[in-house]
Amino acid sequence: MKGRNLIFFSFVACVFLIIFIGFASAVQSVNITTPINSSNLSATAQDLKASILGIDGDSLVGNVSFYYQPWLYLNNGSWILITTVQNTTGNQSTFNATWDTTAVTDGKNYTINATAQNLQNGSNGTAIRGNITIDNTAPLTTAIGYTNGTFKKNTAQLTLNISVTDATVGLLNSSNAFCFVNVSGTSNQTIPLSGGWCNSSVLDLTGLGDGNRTIQIYVNDTLNNMRLNQTLVVFIDTTVPTATASCTPASPTDNGETVTCTCTGSDTGVGVNSSLTTEPSSTKTSSSSTGTFSYSCSITDNAGNSVSTTASYTVTGSGSSSGGGGGDSSQTSQSNTFTEIIPGVASIFKNFDEEVGLKEIQINVDNEAQNVKVTVTKYSGKPAAVSVEKSGKVYQYLQIDATNLEDKLDKAVVKVKVEKTWVSDNNLNKEDVSVFKFDETNSVWNELTTSYVEEDDTYYYYDTEVSSFSYFTISEKSTVSEEEEETTTTSTTPEAEEQEEKASNLWLWVIVVVIVALIIYAIMNRQK
Repeated sequence: MKGRNLIFFSFVACVFLIIFIGFASAVQSVNITTPINSSNLSATAQDLKASILGIDGDSLVGNVSFYYQPWLYLNNGSWILITTVQNTTGNQSTFNATWDTTAVTDGKNYTINATAQNLQNGSNGTAIRGNITIDNTAPLTTAIGYTNGTFKKNTAQLTLNISVTDATVGLLNSSNAFCFVNVSGTSNQTIPLSGGWCNSSVLDLTGLGDGNRTIQIYVNDTLNNMRLNQTLVVFIDTTVPTATASCTPASPTDNGETVTCTCTGSDTGVGVNSSLTTEPSSTKTSSSSTGTFSYSCSITDNAGNSVSTTASYTVTGSGSSSGGGGGDSSQTSQSNTFTEIIPGVASIFKNFDEEVGLKEIQINVDNEAQNVKVTVTKYSGKPAAVSVEKSGKVYQYLQIDATNLEDKLDKAVVKVKVEKTWVSDNNLNKEDVSVFKFDETNSVWNELTTSYVEEDDTYYYYDTEVSSFSYFTISEKSTVSEEEEETTTTSTTPEAEEQEEKASNLWLWVIVVVIVALIIYAIMNRQK
């Protein structure tokens, strides 16, 4: 009996021993609750959590160690220890830790390992989470098409087209992905990210003072990685430029005098945009109407600030005219003074009195001339200073004189007008009219090349070009009889030539008689 009991108790003891050894040698079951598979991690203190499965085995766990392994080490390298969490209560079922992921290179397909160590036999239980992405790098931004230092008024709105790229996680159109723009610390705007772009045309610049102002562009990705990504500059300018307009001369006559108006500007901020200046310069011709006339222009700077200004000039009236007599004819004079005549621009003397017989004189110089006074005098007959009267039918005697022009005159185009009734009354055609200039050195009238230009109901108009001024006539063209008359004044008539020939023959007979007498006298002396 005792033997049987001993055998029974021995059997029970063996069973309990086997059970105890089985529990002592069991591998602990561990589970990683944070992070889960395919997580995106981005933090300096990323939570790591592991739990032990099976209450009875709690007291056997001494610690849990967390490891990571880059994807390139997977199944081919050692695990890298993150941290070990000790069992501090004896029956601890959860083990928590934090991981500074910024110390790890950004990338995808990381693996995390939690290993629980059994204190009884040193065996380990392991759990793994895979396809983990580490991303601590914010996206990159580029302001496309924006020129750094662009000039703007503070009443304008700034347009930015921001391209955003992310090399790790990429850009997901979620509430976490956006751009944040700060302008000089006073204007903030959040711009949604869409399709890799943060586009805005409503950045408000109101209240910004003049000068360079910074634009700071932040960007936030799907994992809340946000950082200052780009800094730009906008130059604010609210000060309008200055503008000055002027017209010279300020008091022209109404005889076609050239008036030059100019517009200049300056800007102390961003400079003047010359391409936006309206009416930068203008050359005008004073009209026949007297009064004050205005010239306006505007100056715009490179930020879009504009200012306008006006100058004026006053047309004082026609040039002076006077009447009087001298020599054998009465005369009427009319004059005009040009403040300045410059090469390349014709100065025009016009609006003559009806009886003068001129429509206009265009004066061209090859050197600048100032304070040029041109005087036109109309005579009712041959001027006393002219020694030879013009033959043929004369419409008008004129004198054109200029002071301060001297050798600066290049050419002058004189446009004359002749009444149609005078032409018809003298049985002439419009092509039979010419202008003649008096040659004071040789005392002759030289016909000038005269071109018919146009006509109206009252007058025929003709142009002639001269290189100097003198006395002129408007007359009928030279005829053949006039040219022959001039020739006969200097040649011998046929009758005179016949008388000269007879006189020459008489002297010949006298010489012959003298010679014969001398011969007879010589012969008689020899006979003696």
